[in-house]
Amino acid sequence: MTLKHIFAIAVAVVAFASCSNDYEVDNLNGLTVSSSYVSLPLAGGANNVNITSNDAWELDTTGTVVKGKKWLEFSSLSGNAGESTLTIKAEATENGRSAEVKLKSGNLVQRINIIQGLPVATPATCAEVIAGPDAKTYMVTGTVTTISNTTYGNFYLADKTGQIYIYGTLDKNGNEKNFASLGIEAGDEVTVSGPKSTYGSTVELTNVTVNKITKSLVKVDSVYVGDKKSSNLPLEGGEATAYVTCKGGGLTVSIPEEAKSWLSMSALKQSGQSALITFKATKNDGGARSATVSFTSGKSTVTSTITQDGSIKDVNLGEFKASAEDQSQYRITALVSKVDAKGNFWIQDYTDLSGEIEAYKPSGNTKGIKVGDIVTVVGTHSSYKGVAQIGSPVVEKVESVKAVSLGEFDNQADGTLVIIKGKVGEVKNDKFGNFYLEDKTGKVYVYGLFGYGAPKGTTDRQNFMKDHGIAAGSTITVVGPKTTYKGVSQLNGGYFVSAE
Repeated sequence: MTLKHIFAIAVAVVAFASCSNDYEVDNLNGLTVSSSYVSLPLAGGANNVNITSNDAWELDTTGTVVKGKKWLEFSSLSGNAGESTLTIKAEATENGRSAEVKLKSGNLVQRINIIQGLPVATPATCAEVIAGPDAKTYMVTGTVTTISNTTYGNFYLADKTGQIYIYGTLDKNGNEKNFASLGIEAGDEVTVSGPKSTYGSTVELTNVTVNKITKSLVKVDSVYVGDKKSSNLPLEGGEATAYVTCKGGGLTVSIPEEAKSWLSMSALKQSGQSALITFKATKNDGGARSATVSFTSGKSTVTSTITQDGSIKDVNLGEFKASAEDQSQYRITALVSKVDAKGNFWIQDYTDLSGEIEAYKPSGNTKGIKVGDIVTVVGTHSSYKGVAQIGSPVVEKVESVKAVSLGEFDNQADGTLVIIKGKVGEVKNDKFGNFYLEDKTGKVYVYGLFGYGAPKGTTDRQNFMKDHGIAAGSTITVVGPKTTYKGVSQLNGGYFVSAE
C-alpha cells in the first residue's frame, strides 16, 4: 500500500452504498460508530470506537490477518444492542501498517479503517532486508530472476547482496491480481516497496508497489536438450542449447566456478540480436546437480538454471536429514506415521522416530496409503519452516498393512503384515522387546520390538523398550508380520509405530 492509498484512507468519508441489501455508511439509523478511522501510534497503544446499535453486532476481522498472523487486538468481537465501546490495540512496530474491519448488525455494515503510523519505505539491499525486522517497509532495487505466479505477481528479486521473494504485486492503481498489466519479465530491473514478512525460512516483501521498471536488454527465449524443450540433462551427459535475445550489443556467458568441472560452453553463435549457446555436461557419477548460468548484454543480466540427473542414493532418515538441500535424489524406505486429508504423509524409521519427515504432494503409487504402511519413496531434501521434508516425492512401492484387533490376529495367514494396538502385559525380555500385547479381545506375543529398518544383529535392535519408556501397562501400536512358532501365533519382529 502506497502513501497515497494510506492518505486516502485517512481522509475519506465512506460513502453511502448498497449491495445485496447491506448498507455501508458512517452514520446509519440502527448502527453508528464514533469514527470510521482509528489511528494508533508506532510505539504501540490503543484507541476506542463507540458503537450504538439497535441490534446485536459482530466484528469481521478477516482483514487484519496477514499470512495467518493477527497484529491487532480487539476488546470484543461481538456485542448486544445499545451503546458499547470497542477498544482496538496494537503492539509497537518498526514501520506503519493498516487494516480494515467490518462491523455488522443485521443487514447493516460499517467499515472501520485502522492505521498504525505511516509506512515509509527504507531504501535497502536484499541483504539488509533479510537482516531487518518483519513488518518494516523497504524499497529494494534488483533483478527479477524467476516469476512463479503471473496473476498475483510472485517472483524472486536479486541484487549483488542476496535474493528475496516478492509475494504479491500491486498494479499502477494499487489493485491485486493484475500483475500482467505491468509487463514485468525475468531479467528486468525493478524497484519495489513493501513490508517485510518471513514465511518459514523465506524472506518476503508482500503486496509491493512497483516504483520503477527498467526493461532487460537480454532474454533467454528457450532451452533445448535434443529436440525437447528442457534444461535438464541426462545422467550420461550431453548438450543443452540456449536461445537468447540480446539488445545490448555483445553477449557474455558466465558459468559458476563450482560447476566448471562438469559443465562447459562448447559453442556461441550470434547474429544480430539473436544468439545460440551450447553447453556440454560430462557424465554424472554422483547425485543430481545444477548450475545457474548468467547471460549479460549491456547492463542487463539474466540467468537460467541447467540441471543434470544423478544417481539415486539409498539412505535412512538420519542420513537424509544430514544431507544437503540440493537436487540430489534419495530413496528412503520407512514406516508411515501419519496421513492427512490431502494425501500428504509422514514417515519414520529407527534413526528418527519423530514422524516429522513429510512427503509433500507425493506422486506415483499413492493410492490408499495409511498409517503403518511401509513405503519406498524417492525425492530431494527440502525443508518447510526449518523441518526436513521430501521434495517432489515419488512413491515407488507400498507394503500395505492390515488393521486387525488382537482377537483377530490368530486368524490371519502367516506372512500377513498387520498393525495392532494394545496394552503391554507380561514382559519376557525388555532387552530384545519380547512381551504380550493385550486388549479385551485377546492377546498377542510380540517377539522383538524396534524401530523400522534397524539392521539385524546390531545394538539398534536392543533395549528399545528401556530407551523409550515402554513397560507393562504402556499402550502402543506396532506393525509386523503374523507368524507361527511351534503352533503358536506371534508377531515376529515388531516395528514400533506410536505410544500413548
